[in-house]
Amino acid sequence: MPKILKLVDVSRHLGVPVRTLYDWIGKERFVAPIAGTKPPRWNLEDVEAWRASANHARTVDAAE
Repeated sequence: MPKILKLVDVSRHLGVPVRTLYDWIGKERFVAPIAGTKPPRWNLEDVEAWRASANHARTVDAAE
């Protein structure tokens, strides 16, 4: 069974403020949440895949 994270959990896991995640989500620079989840939830595997991808590097560089 996949590990499911809330927004605050993703924030802690990545070490970024929740506001930063909202910015990334709004600019479509972060992995989409699980479809139909209210409030939004993410699979840990998806978050880790995003972190390992080139998208992560571009997003972090753009935030600096």
